[in-house]
Amino acid sequence: MCYYSLKEYEKAILFFDRVIPTPGSADGKADFFKGLCLNLLGRKAGSCQSLQAALAKHYKDAAAVIAVYCK
Repeated sequence: MCYYSLKEYEKAILFFDRVIPTPGSADGKADFFKGLCLNLLGRKAGSCQSLQAALAKHYKDAAAVIAVYCK
């Protein structure tokens, strides 16, 4: 989250990728923020894929972001 806050999206993605497969990542937060990072880097397909994963894990803000960026 620190790299995300610092707008170092590539570095943030590396850490989100480490967190996502762990059992503690069941809430979809890492998937959601990875999706935001990818979107900010112009990688729409990967962004929507991560946001859909967050939605599948019932992350509260995923549906609203998908509605805007993944049409």
